[in-house]
Amino acid sequence: MEKYDFDKIIDRHGTGAMKIDALDDMFGRHDISAFWIADMDFAVCPDIVSALCKRFEHPVFGYGMAPKGYWDSIISWLDRRHDFAVKREEMAFVPGVVKGVAFAVNFFSKPGDKIVIQPPV
Repeated sequence: MEKYDFDKIIDRHGTGAMKIDALDDMFGRHDISAFWIADMDFAVCPDIVSALCKRFEHPVFGYGMAPKGYWDSIISWLDRRHDFAVKREEMAFVPGVVKGVAFAVNFFSKPGDKIVIQPPV
């Protein structure tokens, strides 16, 4: 993979980017910084774009499954980077941060419990 340029400025106005194009509707002005949303302003790595383009060549998207080696790569990364040993059966796919928080709340609490979720989430 080539060295990546995180300093390249990409104008996202008029692209449907919520952090830019929704400022007027949400806050009544457009001259503010969008610190209210977790979004990135650098281009996706070319290798990822290439892999997505290759996948889009197949006309049926359907429901996919994790490719061979997916879970092993996560286990290896956690061990290598954080000295954290985890087994495959201890992991599950979560389709987003908000859904993950909801899963955790449902698992670790019962109806009537008081829950505090500190923004930003």
